[in-house]
Amino acid sequence: MSWRQRLGPVALAGLAGLVLAGSIGTKSWREHQTALANARVQTQSFASALEEQSRQSLHRIASALREADEVLAQLRATNVTDDATEVGYRLAGLLPADRLIHAFEVLGKDGATLASTLTAPELSAAASGDGLDYHSPHARGADRELVFGAPRRAAPGGDWLLPVSRRITLPGGAWGGVLVAWVRPPYFQSFYDTLADGHGGFVALYLTSGWAAVTAPHDESVMGRNWSDTALFRLHMPQWPTGTVREAAAHDGVDRIVSYRVLNDFPVLVTYGLASDTVLAEWRRSATWDGIVLLIALAVLGGAAWLLMRHEQGRRDAEQAHAQMLAAQEASRAKTEFLARMSHELRTPLNAVLGFAQLLGDDAEPLAPVQQRHLRLLREGAEHLQALVSDVIDVASIEAGRLEITLRPVPLAEVIESSLAMCAAAAAATGVRLESKLPAGGALRATADATRLRQVLANLVSNGIKYNHPGGQVAVSASADGEVVRLEVDDDGLGMTDDQQQQLFTPYNRLGREGGTVRGTGIGLVLVRQLVALMNGRIEVRSEAGRGTRVTIELQRSDGAPDPISAPAPLASQTEGAGLVLYIEDEPVNRLLVQETLRTCPGVELLLAENGRDGLALARERRPGLVLLDMQLPDIDGHQVLQALRDDPATREIPVAVLSAGAMSDDIARARAAGAAAYWTKPIDVVALRTQVQRMLARRGG
Repeated sequence: MSWRQRLGPVALAGLAGLVLAGSIGTKSWREHQTALANARVQTQSFASALEEQSRQSLHRIASALREADEVLAQLRATNVTDDATEVGYRLAGLLPADRLIHAFEVLGKDGATLASTLTAPELSAAASGDGLDYHSPHARGADRELVFGAPRRAAPGGDWLLPVSRRITLPGGAWGGVLVAWVRPPYFQSFYDTLADGHGGFVALYLTSGWAAVTAPHDESVMGRNWSDTALFRLHMPQWPTGTVREAAAHDGVDRIVSYRVLNDFPVLVTYGLASDTVLAEWRRSATWDGIVLLIALAVLGGAAWLLMRHEQGRRDAEQAHAQMLAAQEASRAKTEFLARMSHELRTPLNAVLGFAQLLGDDAEPLAPVQQRHLRLLREGAEHLQALVSDVIDVASIEAGRLEITLRPVPLAEVIESSLAMCAAAAAATGVRLESKLPAGGALRATADATRLRQVLANLVSNGIKYNHPGGQVAVSASADGEVVRLEVDDDGLGMTDDQQQQLFTPYNRLGREGGTVRGTGIGLVLVRQLVALMNGRIEVRSEAGRGTRVTIELQRSDGAPDPISAPAPLASQTEGAGLVLYIEDEPVNRLLVQETLRTCPGVELLLAENGRDGLALARERRPGLVLLDMQLPDIDGHQVLQALRDDPATREIPVAVLSAGAMSDDIARARAAGAAAYWTKPIDVVALRTQVQRMLARRGG
């Protein structure tokens, strides 16, 4: 081959190499910019949430100070202000139950304490004197309502406290001293900890004077110092009350992307930062692989015989990488929709398996012992699969911010006993003893969601049973420590090593026990931690290999009256709950299951419709006492059927119970809003379905 013939392939190889390098470099640069842009959006969103939460809390503090000032004015009018004990007693009655404000203190013009709700000299750093930063601005005639002083530590070893002061104005406008609210920064901590991601993330609340008031994770090296000489305060914050910067933090040197917001009505600054290493980790991995691909491509392109082939291969690789990136973005957007479909598709066959298994167990003709054993194994397997599906959906719902939590006073004795009852069969089968240790009186209550707390305890007790040995024990105890309720689940089972505990809350990681006989997916404890966080609690796990595990959950104590826990209503009597029921369902197996379930209900007649239009026609013609409605129909969907029934005066008063495999909270809320009287998710409990149908028919008849 002549030099002219070689020049073409060499030039083409060089051109191809340049094009490929430019393409990968551009792609890497774009991914880098996208990662940074996403991080800015995320930090700005969390900073906005911090601003709102902080503003609400500070408004509460301002309101409490105004109320305390009014009390002082009332006492002044009755000449009681000289009685420090009476003043302290009256101010103590204004302290909020959630301990946002630790104490009130009244200072005179000279800064000396005139009255206080403190019973001991807790504030060692807050000595009397007119040089106090929360006193002297008022003495100079501060033009703002509230003055924030530097955080101070309570008695040695105690919590940090933040002084927020208000001028006391005497009748006629004269200055009468200062009213101080000692605020507990740890009050903000639980909310801030939920935002800190644990991978270099850092959340902080500063005074605009530079003092740090709250950090998450908590960092003693940051507290009690003034950071006004850092770039955040000197360069960035004065330019605009909100912003996003990237810089190395002064306290630990970690490079972070930080969004900050200055509250326009308080001298307070909130920041949320993500470590750049975390933000760019995926990009670095991608860039490394892109570089490797580029080197390989250039090496191959160096051979004249492979120039065109390698160029084509490089182009295909670039297109495939781009397609994978687009597919990943689309998968993220479609996550919620996929989970809803997955839940529906899994629950539909489970409905048939569990439903007919229950009917076989209810059959009047008893099964042979071996058949009963097979039926029990069938139900256990299906129920296990249903539990796994529910856990996956719950975790996804929490991550998407769609899981609803209702916090109320919950009696712990009832929740613990019901959780143990849920696990009693599994414990008996494995020879593990269950025990509850409750305080005398049994009246201990916590602020929680009763259903989700029961789910948390049942999950922990189930783990204690699964990873135990015959003759082992699982104990659940409850105790109170001030405003905190502590729940502990102890077992004397396998325990865990330190390495296993480090990976305990990693989703889908079963800590090396995947090959054992114990079933699971590795998301149970992840779900437990997320549910506890949603209930404003914290969880701690201590374990030793071969010695067992202790899981501690701390929740806020409640003194309010608990909501009554309703017991399952009895089945309708032979003379109650009779009537005509219309079931609109396109799946033949589901129609057969409901038909067989209601066949034993006296006086209940069942009509079947395979699609929405036929169902509407039957409803208008026969006027049933109850409509059971599936939401996914072949012609018109269930929401259209619901709307048509509500719009027609002839069918408007007929109650509609949705019977659907769609278990997402959005599905239930949408159906309820459209007029559904009840929403029952598949798989159905045949006994519960009979009871609910007869009860609704009886109510309709009444």
